[in-house]
Amino acid sequence: MKAAPFDYMRVASIDETCKALAEAGDDARLIAGGQTLVPLMAMRMARPSLLIDINGIEELTGIAVEGDELVIKACTRQADTLASDIVREACPLLADALSHVGHTQTRNRGTVGGSLCNADPSAEIPLIARTLDATMTARSAAGERRIAAADFFDFAMTTSLEPQECLTEVRFPIWRDPDTGHGFHEVSIRDSDFALAAAAAQATLDAAGNCTRLNVAIGGASPTAMRLGPVEAALTGTDLSDDAIKDACAAIADLVEPQGDVHADADYRRRVVRVMAIRAIASARDEVKRMSEHTIKLTVNGREMEGRAEARTTLVDFLRDALDLTGTHVGCEHGVCGACSIVMDGVPVRSCLIYAVQAEGAQITTVEGLEGADGALSPLQDAFWENHAMQCGYCTPGMLIATHALLLENPDPDDEAIREAIGGNLCRCTGYQQIVEAVKMAAAKMRGA
Repeated sequence: MKAAPFDYMRVASIDETCKALAEAGDDARLIAGGQTLVPLMAMRMARPSLLIDINGIEELTGIAVEGDELVIKACTRQADTLASDIVREACPLLADALSHVGHTQTRNRGTVGGSLCNADPSAEIPLIARTLDATMTARSAAGERRIAAADFFDFAMTTSLEPQECLTEVRFPIWRDPDTGHGFHEVSIRDSDFALAAAAAQATLDAAGNCTRLNVAIGGASPTAMRLGPVEAALTGTDLSDDAIKDACAAIADLVEPQGDVHADADYRRRVVRVMAIRAIASARDEVKRMSEHTIKLTVNGREMEGRAEARTTLVDFLRDALDLTGTHVGCEHGVCGACSIVMDGVPVRSCLIYAVQAEGAQITTVEGLEGADGALSPLQDAFWENHAMQCGYCTPGMLIATHALLLENPDPDDEAIREAIGGNLCRCTGYQQIVEAVKMAAAKMRGA
């Protein structure tokens, strides 16, 4: 289909735009990016008699921070907004959501203001505006007014803008508290298609990890993006545990009345939007927790490695969870069993008794580092196998590390030296004698005896 016939005019200023709208009456439409309006006109769902092109108005483009607000002019391209460092720093929730808006080609033409004015209930930018209580500025020949997001979106594809008004900018509040995190999740048939269901959340936590501020909204499950006030109230003051989030979000099913279509029925949208909300809130919580993590760089088995961890994370947990080196085992976790033994800066240590942050810059050897370059067993590992020096195998990595360190220091240890070296490692299966024999065999092989 093609658009119905219409008149066209290009304007050069906001004042000229407002004058044109006032003279045209109710049957004119503004066009900037046109990525929604043009398809609507092609399908004859929109039939303006006059199209007023505002693309060339310089004062309608730009991004800036003014006080505690991120200000985005209405004709700013979505692609430019997505690429903006100012947006990423001041409003990371919007930046994340923008990556889901349309596709590269549509973002290159689509505008932030156009998305807001078209008010698609599945669109991401209106969802973020509703989540963060953004304020829209509208101008007409009669003057200017500001409209809160809660009052701006009336219904699907409908806003409270008067026919003679032009949206000039949107203002997103900036949350200055450093312990603030955000989350955005959506489900769509293809990446960047309109969401079948979406949710956005932003949360601030106090030093104890309890939520002091929470904004949550959902899209795709109601005629407009919807703030979840009952969920926010239920979770504020809690630690945002998984169970608390799930319990609070159970109320969503009674808050929404989604419409079904060829892509998803109402029940599907009702179920999925609850899951999206749970994930968005959990993501906001987890981001705050990650902010307290430390970056730790160290050398493990000859390789420079890096990971992040809370200050309370033990080195054994860091090796296993952050670096995926699971050969080091977790046993008693209070320094008795020796299962977590590693070599750190040349000496054997208990990795459960060292915090990962303390290992910054350290040289570490784990059991994975004992094998040869070709993946073959080391003489020590081979001797353990030949002498049946393991049964369940749980203590074996710690035993190997302890005896490896011994052989580095003493290439020809006697029984007493071997027993001293493994005296801090508990084994419930072998009775230790086979381990002693294995170490003696390995020492002989390594000496070439």
